[in-house]
Amino acid sequence: MNEPIKPGMRIINGATECTVLLFAENGTENLALLIRFGDGMFITVRRLSIWEGHKTYSWDYGHYFTDIHKAVEDYDERLIAL
Repeated sequence: MNEPIKPGMRIINGATECTVLLFAENGTENLALLIRFGDGMFITVRRLSIWEGHKTYSWDYGHYFTDIHKAVEDYDERLIAL
């Protein structure tokens, strides 16, 4: 069984390692704010999930930010639409 996604969790997407900063779900959809290791890029992503049979995560799309304030603003706007 897979560990539930939650803030503080480290995930891998291909060769990219990230930490989950914020996470919300409504039963059918989810939204996460990640920080990428190496360059500190912030990513807001939809539909974050484990890729079955692998130890890596995927998402449908992401929006990338260098500024935490802009990333949180984007996350909050997408959270309202979730």
